[in-house]
Amino acid sequence: IEARVEEMFRRGALEEVKRIIATGLPPDATIWQSLGIEEMRPCLEGKATADEAGRALIRSTKAYAKRQMTWFRRDARIRWLQLPPDEPPRATAERIIRLLKQG
Repeated sequence: IEARVEEMFRRGALEEVKRIIATGLPPDATIWQSLGIEEMRPCLEGKATADEAGRALIRSTKAYAKRQMTWFRRDARIRWLQLPPDEPPRATAERIIRLLKQG
């Protein structure tokens, strides 16, 4: 998550949020619920640094990921796979197909 947030900032996340805010979308627009908007707004308003905004986004993203994992773990239909980092994509696909055929 940390690396992803760093990359987002390098690629212009603050500028993107600035453009979204400038659109004047209504307060009930779904975009305002997106991760990152609320965390970056204080930076754009001069109330926080980019580092503080990044740390806030990391905290929010980790909390969101934890909620997702909790929700997914409760669903008995989900079959978790361990993906070895060196496993070729074709081998992974074949493994998934075998699992699906097993039911």
